[in-house]
Amino acid sequence: MKNKSISSLKLHSIIILVMLSILALMVNQSWALKFLHFSDTDGQVFIDTSAHLISIDPTLGDTLTIKVPEKTEVLIFLSAECSVSASDNLSWLDIDILVDGVPTPLTAGDLALCTSHGTDDLDTWASSGINDFIILTKGTHDIQLQGQLVSDAISPSWWINAVSLNLIVKKTASVK
Repeated sequence: MKNKSISSLKLHSIIILVMLSILALMVNQSWALKFLHFSDTDGQVFIDTSAHLISIDPTLGDTLTIKVPEKTEVLIFLSAECSVSASDNLSWLDIDILVDGVPTPLTAGDLALCTSHGTDDLDTWASSGINDFIILTKGTHDIQLQGQLVSDAISPSWWINAVSLNLIVKKTASVK
């Protein structure tokens, strides 16, 4: 019976040691991370199906330039409120996160941030989000948001507001 208690105690000690080690690694990694937040609460309206860059921040405009001293993994979180006006319910706002002018893998293509409801008016809103993971090479990179209305309707339009772009990067990254 005593051997069973000692074995159980050893097992619990090992589990606690492993958990503390994992926690220590998580804390050390979180200290090496930086959270970057940018937002623009000025509504932006577009009245065509052309691609448009979206303002990320009133000071930065539509381009965030980030410098990384080494290969860096980046988590991107985008959220926004948007609306699509079209006479059909088949139109949608396609959003691309661009890195150096190239859409990230997840956003390349037809990723709808919001859709039309056939009312031909900007009267319904959606709060939506997109997350992606990218790896930046050493150097300076431009990050942009591009919106394009996908629609066959006559005179469609779209609106976007409360844009929030959040990046989690290594602490050594800097914004220009």
